[in-house]
Formats: sequence, structure tokens, C-alpha cells
Amino acid sequence: MIFDKSYTKLPKVYKRDGKNCYLDPFRKKLVPVTKEETIRQKVASYFRDVLQVPEEYIFTEDSLKHWNVNSNDRADIIIGYEEDGQIYPLSIVECKAPDIDLSSQTYSQCQRYMDLIGGKFLFITNGNEIFAWYLDRNKTEVLGQLPTYAEMLSDSIIINKTEAIAYYRQSLEEIENMTHDEYFATGFIGEDTPKHLWKHIINLGNCFFDQEHLAKKKSFSGIKIVDDLGCVYLNYDDASGGGFGAGWYRSLLIEDNQGNNQIISFSIIPTGKTINDPKYGNSEGKSVLVVSFQEFKTDYTVVQINLNKFLRLESDILTLWHNGAVKQKGGRKEDLIKKVQAEYPSLVKDGMIYIGSLPSDELMYMDSKSVSETICNIIAYSLIRNEYKVSLKSKNSSPSK
Repeated sequence: MIFDKSYTKLPKVYKRDGKNCYLDPFRKKLVPVTKEETIRQKVASYFRDVLQVPEEYIFTEDSLKHWNVNSNDRADIIIGYEEDGQIYPLSIVECKAPDIDLSSQTYSQCQRYMDLIGGKFLFITNGNEIFAWYLDRNKTEVLGQLPTYAEMLSDSIIINKTEAIAYYRQSLEEIENMTHDEYFATGFIGEDTPKHLWKHIINLGNCFFDQEHLAKKKSFSGIKIVDDLGCVYLNYDDASGGGFGAGWYRSLLIEDNQGNNQIISFSIIPTGKTINDPKYGNSEGKSVLVVSFQEFKTDYTVVQINLNKFLRLESDILTLWHNGAVKQKGGRKEDLIKKVQAEYPSLVKDGMIYIGSLPSDELMYMDSKSVSETICNIIAYSLIRNEYKVSLKSKNSSPSK
């Protein structure tokens, strides 16, 4: 949608330490005039004056800690609502400078904030264009027009399923020149992920979201890649209530060696770091390659590969591994590795599961030889792993003699 700037107005400009500053009416503070701040102020005033969001429920440059989240991130604009004397997040708005193209990376950054604090409406804008989505547990819908505050509260919205935005693929040089905050804004990098892996993980994550290049339809080891379904949004709700894994995935329709069709999906999702957390204990912030299978009504993860540990860069060679660990009652990685060895011996090296080798000095694409071979290995490993986990589940649910 075109952002109608004719309805926006900027706050008065003052001088402080020789710098032009806006008197932000929402934060009630002086903030330096920048391209990004100008867009933030225009958009915030539009939500207030046109979409009729009460000024006291518009929070600009807002820390996620304000919403009881252990994160140093800040959202450009968070719109709240009040219920029983408590203010809750309703919408998140991510603002970019006018010369920045909006892309799925921008959406992912905004959605990552929403995953942390909650909310139902997501907006991204560069002051020229604005895109809006309605998100709920079971659906993600593009909005046909910007909802007023009353419509946000009532969920009275107009859906438009045809509108989409292009995915901007960064070059290796652009990735290498990212700032620290920009690396983490991609939504791929965990807090404790080794720095030398950041650009490679972003390269692979971008590869999954780049729909200009489709996975090749091919047969291997009795398995077929039937079709590349592009990017889809998957919802999860794990046993702990954390919902880890929810997000955008690249999905492929495959045919296994039993002649059954399945949908397998790939994404890179960071985990939050915890220290002495009463629920999660101590855990590092990881970048995780998540592989998912789809049942008729639900999606479930088959394997989560900790890239902090199993993506290795040695002598400019990037390799992906897994140790075969299975966090399921009765599961033994030694048994799974033996099963993989019997069916796909090329996937077992030095007692580990070898997933594949990827380029460290060029962009990765779904249809390139190295990525294609790695995807095939992931599919083969995931099918065997899923079969093993299903057998464990059946064994564990059988009545004891």
C-alpha cells in the first residue's frame, strides 16, 4: 500500500548541543533528527491522527523490557491497549529509512519482536510504502487496508491475500558490512553464536527465503523432490508453552522411499539465552536449523541442529553435521547412527551424521549443487530420524507386560 504522507505531521524542531532535535510527543523527550526518526514520527502521528490510536497507547523507540521481556531490542513503535488496568501490546510497527527497500528481513525482525511480547497486528514501512498483517495462532493474513484502532480492537479487518513484498537478497559484501545490530535484526543469529559463523548463517537463512531460486526436482536414493512450495508460515506450541519454531519456513513437497508424499520445511531460528531461569535453567543463545514435517493438521520438528556447534568452518570449508542425539524416552544416538549407516552409509563419518558442505565465499541458492546436495542429505536424515522417533513413540506407548 502507498503510505499517504499528506496526513502526517512532524513535531517541532529544537536545538540541543548544536543538533536539530524533535520534541517527541510520545516519549516527551528531545531526539536527534535522522531519516529513520523522521519516518518514525510521521508514522506515529499517522496512527494517532488518522487511525485514531490514543497518544498514550503509542510507544516510540520502545524497549522490549517495557513489556517484561529479557531483551535489549527496541521496536520503532508499539501500540498498546488497556484491559483491567493493565496495558498489553496490540501492534508492532517497524520503520525504515525512505531509501531502504522493504523485504522479508524487515518483516522477520518485526515478527521476532511480536513472538517475544505478543500482539496481533504487524506493520512495516519506509514512509513511501506500508504493509500490514493480522497474526493469530492459526493464521497470518495480509491486510487490504490499514485498520483503525477501533478495528484493531474488534478484529474487524479487510483481508487481501494477493499482496506480497519482494525478498531483498543481500550480497556477501552487504552481509559482511552489517553492523552488530543489523546481524541480529536478521532474526537468524543467537546471542552466543560464534561471530565467524554469522555471515554464513545469514547466507543460508537468506537462501531459504529467496524464492527466485527454486529447489531442483530430482530423485536420490529412492526419494524424490516433487515441488518447491516456497515460503510458508508455521505455528508451533511446544510442551513448555514456548512455541519455539514458529515462523517462516521454506517448504518442499517430497515423495519418500515408501511412495508417500510429505512436506518438509527448513528455517533458521535463534533461541534466547537464559541464566538461572526458574523454568529453562541455563542455556546459550543458539542459531538453530529447524527441520519440520507436516501432518494433516499439525507441524512438528524432526530435528533441531545447533549451528553454534555443528556448523564448522575449517580452512575455508563450511560443513554441517549432527551428532544424532534424540531427546525422547528410550532414544540412543548410537542406535540412530547405526540405522543411518545401514540405509545411507555416506551420511556417517567419524561417528557423526554428515549433512553436507556449503560454500563459504559465495551466495547460497536452493538450486546450486552444494545446497541441493545438502538439502537431499537433510531430507534423507530427517526421514530416517522421523521413522526412528515414531518407533520409539510406539514402543513407549505400548502397555508393559
